[in-house]
Amino acid sequence: MSRPKRIAIAGGGICGLSAAYYLERIMAERGEAWEIRLFEESDSLGGVIRTQIRDGFVLDLGPDALFKMKPAAEILAREIGLGDQLVSAIKQELPTMIYSGGRLHPLPEGLELMAPTRVLPLLASGLLTTKGKLRMLMEPFVPARRDGTEESIAEFVGRRFGREALEKIAGPLLAGIHAGDPARLSMTGTFPRLPEMERAHGSIARAIQKARAARRKAGGRGSGGGAGAGPPFLSFKRGLSTLVDRLAGAIQRASLETGNGIRSVSAAGTGPEAGYRLQLADGSSWEADICILCLPGEPARRVLAALDAEASKLAGEVRYVSTAAAYLGYGPFAEGVELPPTTGFLIPPGDHPTMFGCTFVSNKFPGRAPEGSFLIRAFFGGGMRPRAMELSDEEMIAEARRVLSKLFGLNQEPVFTTVQRWERSNPQYEVGHAARVRELLARLEAYPGLYLTGSGFLGVGVPDGVALGKGVAEQAGLHLSAGPEAAS
Repeated sequence: MSRPKRIAIAGGGICGLSAAYYLERIMAERGEAWEIRLFEESDSLGGVIRTQIRDGFVLDLGPDALFKMKPAAEILAREIGLGDQLVSAIKQELPTMIYSGGRLHPLPEGLELMAPTRVLPLLASGLLTTKGKLRMLMEPFVPARRDGTEESIAEFVGRRFGREALEKIAGPLLAGIHAGDPARLSMTGTFPRLPEMERAHGSIARAIQKARAARRKAGGRGSGGGAGAGPPFLSFKRGLSTLVDRLAGAIQRASLETGNGIRSVSAAGTGPEAGYRLQLADGSSWEADICILCLPGEPARRVLAALDAEASKLAGEVRYVSTAAAYLGYGPFAEGVELPPTTGFLIPPGDHPTMFGCTFVSNKFPGRAPEGSFLIRAFFGGGMRPRAMELSDEEMIAEARRVLSKLFGLNQEPVFTTVQRWERSNPQYEVGHAARVRELLARLEAYPGLYLTGSGFLGVGVPDGVALGKGVAEQAGLHLSAGPEAAS
């Protein structure tokens, strides 16, 4: 009697856990017996998703939200019984603010995908000079670029909206999501919708106008981003680790092994169905028919080195940057001290050397702080401020307190402070990244049953991680049920 097919998953972040969960579902649907082992090098599951409960405060130490427009994580959460734990972000009176010239400025009302859809709020804004505002309004008249050339965020936004819009809006807003340098980040790799709109309609503003007209004709409401629209984010009552914990518990047949990563992968023999020999951190080895790598760039480089030197090199070329977050928990504020009704503010690089933003966590989601208390998260480092990581935890906390004091008169002693550092944890989808990943994945097609996926290569964020895990599970299931040729 032949042994069950074996599947190895490297990486216990949200992508690897999702792959294990969906593989189990495929097994159950087919009534097949597969042996699945997930190997995680660290001592915990979830990767950068970590939640800490402290004195009634809920601290997400990594990502803190699910993006509604990418529904894979929400669908999974409801599927595993977490529907009653989901919470929507609190609607704010003001949009995200930009710190510039020593004060906070709301993003102009009607700004959609960088394009100003309302003239008067833009002209009334104190964020840009008159010249900068007029340059943004000229976007519909800028010739479209349709030759397929890959541009950086800085090149694309500067060309279509002008230098001021890049420095005061797009730089902190778009690049801030990836903690990256807009002069290096790829527009196509990070926000592909914008160049697609330019190619299709010749202008971002024109594309938005046409979409609105189509919705009105179809009887829809506005643009989906107006006053009646809710915030685009979800989380859980007790933070994002809720998803990791429930997902790990929902995985019944796969073995989830922490503290024992995969050190290397090599061919177990010759022929398309030979499988793979895994060398594990505990010194043992294991042979698998399928090997799914849900790893960042550098670990993927090490694991692939014995199998394919060129694939290993390509995987290791993904650039990562380091960030840190300082958390400050406050009791009820003194009279006359209050945070503005927004989820926080972003800081252009020229306005602060180490800190790139601040989230008012207790404004963003309900239940993040005890009644009357406040939780604030200040961000440091990233691609534009690498020297910030040289600061001590105490220096980061002191700098955050200095900025908060200057802006809001907040001089009260925090109930607690803590700093979370993420060394080389933010992948940078820079110009050339997509081509490199295509070359890498094409090279790995020579190894049937070997898959590489995850945030370092194909999609950043929790919803993308879930979707990638599900997709690779389906590929692996197809490979095992129909042979290598059907899965290629």
